Amino acid sequence: MVTPRQAIFATALGLVPTTGYAVWSPEVFPYVAVVNVVLITVALYLMMSPSQESVSPA
Repeated sequence: MVTPRQAIFATALGLVPTTGYAVWSPEVFPYVAVVNVVLITVALYLMMSPSQESVSPA
């Protein structure tokens, strides 16, 4: 299971490139921001979902 600290760290790592694009290439920023938000959301979902090893058989 992922700790809240790890989730915040992963989110921050995803937001750094988005901020860089906002400064470096403002016309591309909206597209990069949307893609990055989707990728961060998927990554956090996958990190927080239980793994096969931790799920007990029924």
